[in-house]
Amino acid sequence: MKELEIGELVEILDESDPKNIICRFNKSFLRESIYQIMLYKDQKKVLHQQLAEHIQSLPSGVMDLDAISLDIDKLRAHILMGEDVKDESDLPFK
Repeated sequence: MKELEIGELVEILDESDPKNIICRFNKSFLRESIYQIMLYKDQKKVLHQQLAEHIQSLPSGVMDLDAISLDIDKLRAHILMGEDVKDESDLPFK
């Protein structure tokens, strides 16, 4: 991880637990490539379901309207990907 950070490919966000280092990719093409290649379909669904749950858990009263609108768009996208559907009408819930 340190070598990836030195090469500016990742940014380490939290390394307080050496077995669970939290980082993010600095290069969008790298992040997208790994997402497409390494994650199986079921893993992607679980990842998007977890992201949707996280966005829903964020406090809503603290953000401005533009930020809320952006979060709603993100939430919608993660729910659709988490359910593996293209359109809201295909969701198993309303």
